[in-house]
Amino acid sequence: MQVNQGVTLLARNELRLSKGADLPIKTTARSLPSAGSKWKKEPQSVAGGKVEGSLHNSGKVDLAAKRGEPIPELLVHGNYVEQLGSRLRIQNSEAPVLKVLGTAKLAGTLELAETPTESMGTVLTADQVEGRFSNVLVTAPDGTPFRIFYNRNAVRIARMPSDS
Repeated sequence: MQVNQGVTLLARNELRLSKGADLPIKTTARSLPSAGSKWKKEPQSVAGGKVEGSLHNSGKVDLAAKRGEPIPELLVHGNYVEQLGSRLRIQNSEAPVLKVLGTAKLAGTLELAETPTESMGTVLTADQVEGRFSNVLVTAPDGTPFRIFYNRNAVRIARMPSDS
């Protein structure tokens, strides 16, 4: 899905991504629609977007930036619900790129867009985390493996120790 400048996207109470759908959150996207709100462009704020309602992911939510661009963040004022086969693609940063003010129900695959420079990082925070990603390890593009850790309110990754 791509929403160009000047286009209004409306949703009621929730936004659902069907299988095969791709929702890239880029620096030009400032506010995602839902609950009847409109897609808005805000002046020079943090890259990313906001969903005023629940986000149901059966496709791919892409929270990665091109080199030199700010890392997008997505704030969900509701629940984030993944279906089996969905994907969450992130670019790791010191702060979580997905913040859920509700329950994050995980079932899809976590992907890394690039190799994090940090050995540990937070993928998402939520009022409550339920379920797990379908992958136990996530491999960076350069082959570096990261283990996925869960607690009640967050999902984190940590670089696996090398065998050498």
